[in-house]
Amino acid sequence: MRYYLITLNGYGELLKKRFNSKSLFDYARKDNFDTIAGKGEKGYIYLGRALEKAYYSLFDEEKNFPGEAFVRFSALKIPYGERWTFFLVKFLMQVDGRVVETDVNLSGKETAGLLDVFSNLGEEVEFYTTEKEPIAGFKKEFPLEPVVFPDGLKGKRFSEYLYRSNELADVNSLIDSSVKILSENPINKVREDLGEVSANLLWLWGSGRDMKTLPFSGSVDKRTFYLVYEEGLMPLAELLGFEKIPDINAGIDNSLIWINSSLKVKDGASAWLKKFESFDRDILGKVSEEYGKGECRVLFIFDGFMSPDIEIRNGWGVFIAASEKPLFEFRLRRYFRHGRFVMGKFLG
Repeated sequence: MRYYLITLNGYGELLKKRFNSKSLFDYARKDNFDTIAGKGEKGYIYLGRALEKAYYSLFDEEKNFPGEAFVRFSALKIPYGERWTFFLVKFLMQVDGRVVETDVNLSGKETAGLLDVFSNLGEEVEFYTTEKEPIAGFKKEFPLEPVVFPDGLKGKRFSEYLYRSNELADVNSLIDSSVKILSENPINKVREDLGEVSANLLWLWGSGRDMKTLPFSGSVDKRTFYLVYEEGLMPLAELLGFEKIPDINAGIDNSLIWINSSLKVKDGASAWLKKFESFDRDILGKVSEEYGKGECRVLFIFDGFMSPDIEIRNGWGVFIAASEKPLFEFRLRRYFRHGRFVMGKFLG
């Protein structure tokens, strides 16, 4: 028996958007999905407001979540100190203390150049550049206090959303000082001359540290693998001990295989539908074949996370569980607040 966890990031939007009294998702050509889901049980699962924490809660208690910054840092495979605390770094534009732009499009060279001005802090903090966002590693253990995601600051005075704990004074000081330091940076002077957005505020969020996360395979006595439909890594899956496989045929019996596909806001609904049609053909064809033979269970989760850096208000996702026998007593309820319960029922 194989167990497929198929997470569809952002596809919840296709379920919500409607055209001629039907959801947009209904217009996709998805024969393999329909074959599997047609016999599945549909319910709702509370995922929370942030992507990585949402999926971590399927496998472990939320209190053990190591934070977005550490999840993404762990994928870099870089040595670090035992008591370090990590933060995600986002460049924003502010005017007189009010954030006016959260989408500052910087090149890799510009990002590295702007971070270089903080190099004199090397004894206290180190910056790491990644393909998506920089990460700051402070060489001390801070409390993991939640703070507003960068997108939520637009139109607001950032000083009102700084960290409240006195133990995080060094972090607040870095954020405050970044306004003057970045405003005077030659890179921003050039951007302003070209009429481009100025990256004159450094926001630190998503704090985390090593919580000694154990491989999920040990708690379920199954090998765990993951497959990304798009190119790239899944840092959370890596942290949980899932092994990356090149294609779906690399999975083995008695294994949990996590398959992920994500939508991008800028692509638009037409591209989203075409993407799922390709996913249905390339991935779900094999799953459907196994399901028809009674060789697998499938758990689909449709969520509303169109970006890992944006909190969502409605934290409920749609799940469809398809197996050789009923898993949920929907006569009693269809809404589940704890992801680990749903995962436990799915894995039997």
